Amino acid sequence: MSTATPTNTRVLNPSLERKIMSASEAATLIRSGDQIGMSGFTGSGYPKVVPIELAHRIADAHFRGQKFQVSVFTGASTGPEPGRGAGHGRWH
Repeated sequence: MSTATPTNTRVLNPSLERKIMSASEAATLIRSGDQIGMSGFTGSGYPKVVPIELAHRIADAHFRGQKFQVSVFTGASTGPEPGRGAGHGRWH
């Protein structure tokens, strides 16, 4: 896991700060069959890069002939990208 230093983060709680990681690292924590909740209001708060990294993992697994499927739940519009990111139900 990547660690942030107090000079480059606004997270003041050290135990939470230690959990900061790259989008690629975060995507590796998601397993096939997981149910994922994403939030944000329009483009201002939704996770922009993690869904893209996850989509790469899913495509890679399918290329190798492996099943990889997750369910994505959102509470609002998550962004303007058609066919990318969250908001498209089931990824497989």
